[in-house]
Order: sequence, then structure tokens, then C-alpha cells
Amino acid sequence: MMSAIRRVFALATAVAFALVLGACGGGGACGDRSTAADCPPSPSPPIATPTPFATPTPIATPTPAALDVTGNWRSLARSWNFNLKQDGSTLSGVVVGFKNISYPATDPTVQINGTIDSSGNVAFSAAVFGIEFNGVAEPGGLRITGTLRDCAGGCRNYGEILEKQ
Repeated sequence: MMSAIRRVFALATAVAFALVLGACGGGGACGDRSTAADCPPSPSPPIATPTPFATPTPIATPTPAALDVTGNWRSLARSWNFNLKQDGSTLSGVVVGFKNISYPATDPTVQINGTIDSSGNVAFSAAVFGIEFNGVAEPGGLRITGTLRDCAGGCRNYGEILEKQ
């Protein structure tokens, strides 16, 4: 047991001595000095000149595809069915029906008139039941979220989502 302790002590002493010599560079400038405190400071590493960053090149923001809301739409809250036709910023079309009731497309009261702008804001109306809709078409043109007003069974505003069929 005692020899094991001596070996550990001898090893620890050798490591400490190596560290002292290593701190002084193993002789040379420190000579035979025994402590690192007596050694001159190590030379400073050379100062690197910073490399300037390249000027970033702006990345063009892609222009979203123009919305096209032409097609058949169903209102999820009230179950209205609309057929919309878009010509630029002008909307036209017909109220096709309500729930399971269909309306003749030739009836002047079911004719839809409205607009859509470049931001996707949609507004249209039809005389049948005083229908008015205002909303925003989502990118991709498959949903329009907004407010529907109708007077079928009393005039009310409804939070509404129109889904393209």
C-alpha cells in the first residue's frame, strides 16, 4: 500500500515539474528557474487584420400570383352557393342557391356585382335576400374569409368562410 502511495506522489511531482518547465518553455529564456512567475511573458500572437464583409446582395421578393376567384363557392356558415366570375378587378356572377334550394340564373335578383383588389379584398352583393359579402381571399384563392349579411329569416351579419368547390 505504501509503495502505491509513493508511486502516486512521484507521478504527481513529475507532472508538477513538467508543468513548471512547460510554463517557462522548457529552459531557454527561463534558464534553470524553478517557477513560472519568474518567466518573461509569452509573446503576444500577431493581431489579425479583420476581413471586411461583402456587401449583401438584396434578394428580390417574389411577386405572388394574381388571385383568381372565378368559380363555384359555398359559404360554410349559411350554406349559400355562389358562382363568381372575375374580370380584372370586377366580379360578376349569380347566387346559385341556398342550402338545397336552387335559383334560376336568369332571375335578375340573383345577379352578383362586386370587386376584388390586388390585396385580395373581395366585396359583392346580390338583391336576393339582401346579400352582401366583404372579405379577403387567401393566397392560392381557395378560401375567402369575411362577413356575410343576408335577410333570409331576418337581417343579420355572419362571420363567413367561402370555400372554392
